[in-house]
Amino acid sequence: TAWALREFFKAYASKQPTVIILDDLHWADEASIALFSELLPITDSAPLMLLLIFREQRTKGCWQLRDKVSSNYNHRYEEIMLAPLSRANSRRLLGVLLPGAKFSNDISNQILEKSTGNPFYLEEVVRSLIDSKAVVPDPENEGHWLVTDKIEDITVPDTLQGAIVARLDNLTEGVRQGLRMAAVIGRQFELKLLRGLAKSESEMEGWLSELQKEGLIQLTGSQRSSSSNGGSQRKKAKSQRVMNLLDNLMDEPTEDEADAQDATYTFPDALVQEVAYGSLLVRRRQTFHGQVGLLLEKVFKDDLEQKCELLAYHFWHSDDIEKAIYYVEMAGQRAEAAFANETAVTYYNQLLELLAKQDRDNWEKQFNTLLRRQKIYRIQSNYDARQADLDQMATILEAHDAPSYLGDLYVNKANLYQAINQYDQAFELAEKALALKTQVADKKGIAQANAQLGALHYIRGNYDKAESTLQQARLDQQEVADRDGEGWSTMYLGMIQLMQGNYDGALKYHTQAMDIAKARNDWFQRGIHLTNAARVDVRLGLYQAALLKFEESQEMRNRVGDLEGQGFTMHGMGTAHYYLQNYAQAQTNFNDSLELRQKLNDERGVGFSYNGLGLVALAQGEYEQAETHFQKAYEAHHNLGLEGNALIHLSYLSQARLGMGDNPGALEASNQAMALLEEQKSVEEVQQIYLNHFRVLRAQGDATAVAWLQKAHEAMQEQAAAIADETSRQAFLDQVSVNKEILAEME
Repeated sequence: TAWALREFFKAYASKQPTVIILDDLHWADEASIALFSELLPITDSAPLMLLLIFREQRTKGCWQLRDKVSSNYNHRYEEIMLAPLSRANSRRLLGVLLPGAKFSNDISNQILEKSTGNPFYLEEVVRSLIDSKAVVPDPENEGHWLVTDKIEDITVPDTLQGAIVARLDNLTEGVRQGLRMAAVIGRQFELKLLRGLAKSESEMEGWLSELQKEGLIQLTGSQRSSSSNGGSQRKKAKSQRVMNLLDNLMDEPTEDEADAQDATYTFPDALVQEVAYGSLLVRRRQTFHGQVGLLLEKVFKDDLEQKCELLAYHFWHSDDIEKAIYYVEMAGQRAEAAFANETAVTYYNQLLELLAKQDRDNWEKQFNTLLRRQKIYRIQSNYDARQADLDQMATILEAHDAPSYLGDLYVNKANLYQAINQYDQAFELAEKALALKTQVADKKGIAQANAQLGALHYIRGNYDKAESTLQQARLDQQEVADRDGEGWSTMYLGMIQLMQGNYDGALKYHTQAMDIAKARNDWFQRGIHLTNAARVDVRLGLYQAALLKFEESQEMRNRVGDLEGQGFTMHGMGTAHYYLQNYAQAQTNFNDSLELRQKLNDERGVGFSYNGLGLVALAQGEYEQAETHFQKAYEAHHNLGLEGNALIHLSYLSQARLGMGDNPGALEASNQAMALLEEQKSVEEVQQIYLNHFRVLRAQGDATAVAWLQKAHEAMQEQAAAIADETSRQAFLDQVSVNKEILAEME
């Protein structure tokens, strides 16, 4: 949908200059803000102007959109802050609204001082003066006004809200109550809903007429247009229907009657609705919300899930806790599925508040709500909030003997500890989860625990153990139709193949994982799988293809708020640019990924970013800078016990020291790397490690150097042999940087 919207307006604006006006953006929901942000890039390529109008509410999504625009599109961005009118302009506006009216200095100053330059306030004061007959039309001068003696009895309200209240107080009680009921329904309301709330339907037409006359409500634009301009078309349609349905004509509602039944009204001024709503007593307001909810259930009986947000809103503000729980939970799950994460968290917060009010033990629902919310925090890399939810889940379980629930808690805690690089604790919890799930014979839970253990073995570089564990988890997940879990297991199996240089196998698994995510509309996993597929492209020398995948992945990760994933994708982009020798762009990408990962305290990611910066410095002959970066990368991963990654940094550290002329230091680093490789066996791009060691030994004049070059060549050929497609195999040999270097050294 976002892509279609962007492509449509790109094409439309290319034909003619186009302006899109979005008013009241402070009320836009999270998904709408995300959709509008898709239009921003068009402004760089086509004559499209976005006019975004909103209140200065910094906690709303509109303000986040404003920050995005000001930082990313500053060259096309102009902000207009609407300042209050000056005293002179306020006086001028008052004169335009009431030409000819002669106010005393005291009354004039009261109005101007209390308005504080707000034109809407002035309009409301003028309306109240007219309603109270303090000013009347001048019979001798059309369009002009006269001030009457009643002006002495007028008290000018202190605030805009006060001015609106004064205006509403001039309505009859029945009309005012009708306005309040309409305000409960919303800024826009359907007549049939108001009719359902109103007890005196015979008086309702009078209410509506009075409210329209006062300008407090109005028919929506399309209905006003059809009632004034659609007469001839309506007559033609009606005459045709008379021909076809003559026998039943008297039983069928006329067009005008149907229009009246389906009429929709709007509050032209949002503050009027807010003031009318706020003037209701809380108990009365709750009653109306509950009645609106029940009416909506009948109206949407065949489409409740699609309308659950509206139902959740009304029942949340009612005193019907049971229905509020039902629809708030439904709305939360719907928002979660659409990756409207902040919206989903808001609904789950409301749900937990409602559950706390229930007069029965509902610990299972509380636990599962927390389980869902902490999964959203996982996507957002909000580790503290996630830990707090997991702790609350643990507290709930203290009072209940529930081994299966405890297993769910442990496996999610293990996943959190993996994210924050506490691998020993993660292993321990995953093992406990496996034991508990085995105890209760929960096959899905067993698979989840095994998948978590497999992921941890992969991170530690224990690829054989990781592969066997993940394969078993994947089989179980397929059996119990756990497609989410199957996607994760399949992804890690692909990563194992990548680390072992089996690129066909890696691409096969990542493609399968991508298909699973697409079928589930899972943008979170799709972003991850795209990044991993792009990493395969990088290893095959398909750098431009990799960049396209990285860019698409980053778009999805931005959309779902996956901060940790954004760091990975930025790093991947930097790697592709590095191999394309776009060193300035590569350095920018690596710096961006480093900054984000440091904010998240992601030491594993920080190590990768430092390695990338080291590569850029090494390629440009900045050897001392390269040494610093590689040393930091090594320390980060060595301290985490990730020796498979640490050895790569040591190998590159040896090349930086070679460039500095420090041959002994280079030999020490390279020998350390080779010792770790002997323990590790499989690492990504192993031929680079062998080639680096060859260069260090050659610099020492060591006759055994050529043997390591031969090992590098053999590793390269072994990887090439695993590529089934002959064209791809040759491209791998001809285009991948390290392979070209090996072949050149062999010659």
